[in-house]
Amino acid sequence: MNTKALLSLTAADLVENPVWEYWIENNIELVRPSNLHEIREGSNIVYIVSTEFQFRNKSRAIGYCSPQDASGLDSLQPVMLIRKEHIPILQNTESDKDNRNHIFRKLGLEPTDIFPILFRTRAKCANEYFEGKITGFDEEIV
Repeated sequence: MNTKALLSLTAADLVENPVWEYWIENNIELVRPSNLHEIREGSNIVYIVSTEFQFRNKSRAIGYCSPQDASGLDSLQPVMLIRKEHIPILQNTESDKDNRNHIFRKLGLEPTDIFPILFRTRAKCANEYFEGKITGFDEEIV
């Protein structure tokens, strides 16, 4: 299979293969496409799943999350791919807060155009698509 660094993953990759196996080797985050179209809870393999994001102004982005443990935003770890850059939505440390203006510029949106963000996985986890609403960079999923 085509193993690649997580940061090399593209939106086209996520459209072509909605489920990816994820692991860390020699301090490098790696992924490879999975032949699965649905993931199950309790797997020993960690997966990331292609996810569609819709901003408040109705514009969209593609990215990924890890819905195997969807107990909170910190477990789900949603990431958007914007102009080939991986942008994590969880931004609750001081250094992350400094990056928010960079994120707004990358999105080409005003802060008021972004939240809430609706999201939905493109593959099922435990027989259902995982979806929710993110109300801010440092907020929990509703």
